[in-house]
Amino acid sequence: MNDEVVENMTDLSDSVTRSDEDKYERDLPYTVDHKNCWIFALGSRDKGGYGVVKIDGKNWYAHRYQYEKHNGPVPEGMEVRHICKNQRDCVNPNHLTVGTHAQNMADIQEHKKSLCPTGHELNRQNSYWFAGTLICKICKAQKLAAKKGE
Repeated sequence: MNDEVVENMTDLSDSVTRSDEDKYERDLPYTVDHKNCWIFALGSRDKGGYGVVKIDGKNWYAHRYQYEKHNGPVPEGMEVRHICKNQRDCVNPNHLTVGTHAQNMADIQEHKKSLCPTGHELNRQNSYWFAGTLICKICKAQKLAAKKGE
């Protein structure tokens, strides 16, 4: 991550310590969702919505920090990819892997195909086709409920 200024960047330098192996000892604050994603629990975000923190004067993407904490440095020219579909929020090291930029972009496009615009997973149970368009049943129900409440 470059050293761009992010509003309200959380500086964790005093709360994160390093071990003798120069690995960070503590995980970032998170909550666990129903898919075992570790949802980054701080409000600092970059323009793309990714969690960011500052540790020892260095800006980190939250997911990259977590990957390196558990697995060591990311090889030169590689990126941290999300295996889960929660690209911006998940910092679970078991949901992270390394790959090329092209692989990372392909992951993002694949995840977009399997999620509705508001982020609900599209599967056989909660979606249907209408006039050539895949409709999210959850969003449809929310829209109908909002209309009834008007």
